[in-house]
Amino acid sequence: MSFNEEYFKKRKYSAKEELVTRHVKEVLKWASKKTHTDLLHGKSKKALDVGCALGYTSQVLSDLGYETFGFDISSWGIKQAKNNSCNQFLVCDAQEPLPLYLDSFDLVTCFDVLEHLSCPEKALKNMFDVSKGVMVCTTPNKKVEKPLRKLLR
Repeated sequence: MSFNEEYFKKRKYSAKEELVTRHVKEVLKWASKKTHTDLLHGKSKKALDVGCALGYTSQVLSDLGYETFGFDISSWGIKQAKNNSCNQFLVCDAQEPLPLYLDSFDLVTCFDVLEHLSCPEKALKNMFDVSKGVMVCTTPNKKVEKPLRKLLR
């Protein structure tokens, strides 16, 4: 699948910024309770947004005080994210070894991306490698839950 301009326009992604922002904050609030970590205050912390698309989640993380980095496989999406934000973005496939330092992020987020991947286990392992704190992943796909649970054991 090609994640180009047509992909984002077909899904009316640009009209979903407010919805994405609200969803991210709600998930981070829930994850804060589960991890006993205040994820809603990122001052002096680093966050990585995996599958950042147009950068909506990255912007929320930045607004919460995190030094934020985002990556996505879509060069078109990354271009849009860079145009709308001062965060750092990179075109990268989560299923390949990440060009980032190990244990370098206090928070790694991955919202509704895993279900698009052929090898979500590889992506999860790569995210785990660069995380020194908390990983927050969501997916609407039940098939992805099994590899996630297996990896977490």
